[in-house]
Amino acid sequence: MKLRLRAPIVLTGCRAICRIGWVLIVFLGIVSCGDDENRKLPEVTTEEVTEITINSARSGGIITSDGGESVTARGVCWSTDPTPKIDDEKTNDGPGGGSFVSELNGLNPNTTYYVRAYATNANGTAYGIAYLFDTKIITITTNNVTEIQDTSAKSGGKVIAISDLTIIERGICWDVSTDPTTSQSKLVNTDVSESFESILTNLTPSTNYYVRAYATTDDFGTYYGDEKTFRTTN
Repeated sequence: MKLRLRAPIVLTGCRAICRIGWVLIVFLGIVSCGDDENRKLPEVTTEEVTEITINSARSGGIITSDGGESVTARGVCWSTDPTPKIDDEKTNDGPGGGSFVSELNGLNPNTTYYVRAYATNANGTAYGIAYLFDTKIITITTNNVTEIQDTSAKSGGKVIAISDLTIIERGICWDVSTDPTTSQSKLVNTDVSESFESILTNLTPSTNYYVRAYATTDDFGTYYGDEKTFRTTN
């Protein structure tokens, strides 16, 4: 009995080219996936914001991983937008890993900012979480109105100013219209402590009044607390 050997199948023309093409695509895909897996961004955490003034603050960060590539730039970036990026205002605290401290300067008074740390390597830039902080010049609250009589009542307030701000006057102001200012009736309080009490006098019976605590600064004008309303008795 004779065995008949089959000739090997030889791919020619378009079929051969297509088979080779598929092999190359699969191979390149595997290589590409491997490269993507090895290309990692750094990992960085943001330090909380401290030493806040009307135009500056301090933050920083910690590089917890360089992603397999040297960190070439690090710092913090900030903006009034919740997700600041390096295209916004930023510090450049040099290359390297570990922790770093960043000084934020040129801030606007009485503004809410968001800040987060960043780190850049050959593969791109990574960010830490964002922290919110305020460069509020002053915080003022108005006391609830009590001891209401036909021609008098009691209120007051609390004034908290940042350390480098000088308050030259504080007290309460009131009027029969909403949003009273110091150009209307006011009582200057000579107590320099944060909290103070004030007695409103010479009021008109059976009248609605609006009252606000206020504080006047040496450089930034007058600021007001929240508004309280009350009605004098008959």
